[in-house]
Amino acid sequence: MIITECEKKGDVKVLKLKRWTKALLNEYGIRPKKRLSQTFIVDDRILESINRLLKMESNETILEIGAGLGALTRKLAESGAYVLALEIDDNLVKVLKKVIDKYANVEVIKGDILIFDWRNVDKIVSNIPYHISSQIIIKLIKNMNYRTAFLLLQREFALRVVAKPGNRDYGRLTVIVSLRANARVLGFIPRRAFYPKPRVDSLLVEINPLKTPFLKDEEIHAFENFTRKLFSERRKNILKVLSKVTGMDKNDVKRILQKHSIPPDKRVYMLTPMEFLAVFRELYI
Repeated sequence: MIITECEKKGDVKVLKLKRWTKALLNEYGIRPKKRLSQTFIVDDRILESINRLLKMESNETILEIGAGLGALTRKLAESGAYVLALEIDDNLVKVLKKVIDKYANVEVIKGDILIFDWRNVDKIVSNIPYHISSQIIIKLIKNMNYRTAFLLLQREFALRVVAKPGNRDYGRLTVIVSLRANARVLGFIPRRAFYPKPRVDSLLVEINPLKTPFLKDEEIHAFENFTRKLFSERRKNILKVLSKVTGMDKNDVKRILQKHSIPPDKRVYMLTPMEFLAVFRELYI
């Protein structure tokens, strides 16, 4: 784990950033919106750790999703890299523009990541809004025109991204991510490191797109639907579920499974990502 501690009572870096955050919110009369999952990192050591991990170069471009009040944005800007600071909230955009006013290498963009089309981005960083975590991850997996992404995710959700076959957190999202990218957990961030304090802890996750993804661009949509149907009955054996989902005779399904050395009584959540892909291509290509 790279980040394991964040707040000790009375720590100067924690108190300073927390006071700064609260003061800005009070000055502009802003109340964090629950519907947008707005929470702000109030431990400067976490921001410094993320900044170090990013290893930004002055000739790079970084996209920050949900720039908020600009605490991380300022650190990114100091690297000399070009920063695209994306923020959906009008009130936060006004504050953000003033906070980073002196940085010529920062472009503040008022927009929604779910419809924002980025190009020529080297790296992505975000304290992901919890309520749209899945949608953002899928978009990052579909649009892989970046080299690496560092994402703060709700702990339970992050475990779904990096789970292994047979694990209770293993599911459709895990399978899709692993066929398009390498994902790993870098560290634990307790809930007290944020303001307002959320109900759950977070994990910092690194995602690196594969140069040659196993799952092709044109297959993603159909594969999403295929795995969604299978995981709706995750604990049943794959022969029974496939027969039900496809309407095929069980003997025909069994032949497909045997071709790829998949036991017909293997439970859905035990299949590897490559086994899901092999069966999918037998049925849909």
